[in-house]
Amino acid sequence: MQMSEMYDPAPILLTGALLAAVLLTSCVTTRAYDGPRLSASERVIVRADPVVSAGLPVQVRLRQDGGNRDAIGAWLEVEAAGRVQRREQVVGGGHASGTVGFLHVGLGDATAARVRVLWPGAKPGDAALTSAWFDVTADRSYVLDQQRGLSPWPQP
Repeated sequence: MQMSEMYDPAPILLTGALLAAVLLTSCVTTRAYDGPRLSASERVIVRADPVVSAGLPVQVRLRQDGGNRDAIGAWLEVEAAGRVQRREQVVGGGHASGTVGFLHVGLGDATAARVRVLWPGAKPGDAALTSAWFDVTADRSYVLDQQRGLSPWPQP
């Protein structure tokens, strides 16, 4: 599908009550709206930006033996197209609990990358707690285990 087929640049016109409904349902705020008021005859043009692809991602799930099996506190480094991105493994996303999942890193135009992990407690240059670099392919999911290395995530 071509971008021109997916994106219609025609503006959307909103008036009166419809505009108020969009503003109220699209915004989350802790303060009352104190912006300009529109009369029923005034119109607002909302123009959507075209969808721009950020490229394909790589997803990595970290594993290690022991009590911290999800490697909370580890840092994943992803090198692609001459750029290194870092993600910290943290717990979050839950109310009164937490979840741990894949670390998701966009690769831009790159189709391949290298990944490594600084395991919990590692300092920069600490070879004992830093994994080797592993080659990965964009749009794939992997498990990186401290003892067993990199393996593809089972696909359904």
